[in-house]
This record gives sequence, structure tokens and C-alpha cells, in this order.
Amino acid sequence: MTLLNDAQKADLKSKLKKLQDDYAKSIPEKLAEISTHWEQYVTRQDDESIHHLINFTHKLAGTAKTYGFAEIGTLASNAEDELIALHEQAPSDQEISASSQAIEKLAKYR
Repeated sequence: MTLLNDAQKADLKSKLKKLQDDYAKSIPEKLAEISTHWEQYVTRQDDESIHHLINFTHKLAGTAKTYGFAEIGTLASNAEDELIALHEQAPSDQEISASSQAIEKLAKYR
């Protein structure tokens, strides 16, 4: 087993920091996209919109945690859970409101 020397460790840390910084810069765009697709779902209440939202929040939950953004990962995971529950049954006003609140918390993350 080959261990990294100090220079290799520093290089790896630098590369990881750049990836994390790049990811952080992409968060506002990801949140805006979620908000846009939520608005489309509320208007249309179609399967395509809800599937996209579930998929997008799932990906965000995983990638955010991977890059060290645990709070946004948790918010995305909570939003995903609400969206799945909303999709599994005919949405009532209460269920739409719960999903809307989860999306709003995620979208307002700073």
C-alpha cells in the first residue's frame, strides 16, 4: 500500500477544495431550478414535473452531503420525502402546502 507524501496530500486537498468551491457556486442555480419546477408542478400537477422534482432533490441531497453541505443535503432530502408522499396519492391542499414549505426552506437556503 502506497501512502501519499505531504506534497501529494496538499495537492489532493487543493483539488478537493476547488471542487467544493465550484459546487458551492452552483447551489443558487440548482435551487432556482427546483423553485421553477415546483411552480410548474403547482400549475400543472403532472407526473413529469413531480418526477423531475423528486429526481433533482434526490441528486441534490446526495451531492450536497458529499461536498460538505450537510444542511442543504438534509433540506433536499426532506423535500424529496415530501414530494414522494405527494406523488403517491392524489394531492390535497394540505399535502401541497407541506411540500411547498419543504421546497421553500430548500430554495431559501443561504
